[in-house]
Amino acid sequence: MDMKDKNAIYLFFKPIASNPLLAYLLHVMFIYIFQLIGFAAFYGNELGSSLIEISRSIVYTVFIYLITCILTRFKVRLKL
Repeated sequence: MDMKDKNAIYLFFKPIASNPLLAYLLHVMFIYIFQLIGFAAFYGNELGSSLIEISRSIVYTVFIYLITCILTRFKVRLKL
């Protein structure tokens, strides 16, 4: 979005917007990595709307965001 010097709001989304395939595939890769190391209980078997599950999804989203930011900073890019 080109607005006169008003794009600072979108800097938070820039790493994921510039490399969306990496963020999308990191999620899937970490599901299998967590299963291999025995941390699969993180996902749980039941879906609900409790505060624990909401906070768990927020923590996981922030985790994927931070990993994407780090890998994007080191110029790791996925292309089709």
